[in-house]
Amino acid sequence: MAIQRLLVVDDDDDMRSMMTQYLRKSGYMGMAAATGRDVKAHLEKGRFDLALSDVMLCDENGVQICANLRNKHAGTIILVSAL
Repeated sequence: MAIQRLLVVDDDDDMRSMMTQYLRKSGYMGMAAATGRDVKAHLEKGRFDLALSDVMLCDENGVQICANLRNKHAGTIILVSAL
């Protein structure tokens, strides 16, 4: 099964935009979220195949978001960090 819908979670506007644009140019449906609230809104709209989440965010950390996603979503989650 090919990955088609990807969610990028990063509170850095430039990084989030760069990653989302790259995914879209590569033929994927790239969606963006800056906060845990944004992630929840995307989940209400539908599922995604893969989530790429920064570990350090302004309102929640990526580990908390990962735990919340696991409760509602069975897709793949990759945590990324500059650390």
